[in-house]
Amino acid sequence: MVDGRDKQLGGLEVLRFLAAFGVLCFHYQHFYAPGLWSHAVVLNRDALPLADQLGFFYSYGALSVQLFWTLSGFIFYWKYAASVYARRIRPGEFARRRFSRLYPLHLATLVLVAILQGLYLATHETTFIYGAYDVQNFFV
Repeated sequence: MVDGRDKQLGGLEVLRFLAAFGVLCFHYQHFYAPGLWSHAVVLNRDALPLADQLGFFYSYGALSVQLFWTLSGFIFYWKYAASVYARRIRPGEFARRRFSRLYPLHLATLVLVAILQGLYLATHETTFIYGAYDVQNFFV
């Protein structure tokens, strides 16, 4: 059920969607350039699809990650602040809800990318896009 407080966040939800779209556009660049990946690949953003319309997202999409997480944190706070303050939700339950929304997808994606990166490295003798592929960076 949506209450009045949720309706007040509509503009922030739209901004959060645009931030997520910016992240998507920024990452799309990595898959568009032809050839094997190395740090020497220089991408011509003008050659990307819809470069005139999406150029801002191609150029500044990396900054969208911080905007997305900041907005998500604020929205999460907005939804739970009154319950936490009134002690209707215990700290452990709050932590469980926070963890269950963020980390399962993060962990699944991290493991999948590590496996795929290992397969790519084994078949191409180079890493896909990023070169810091080691155990230390996995845990960082």
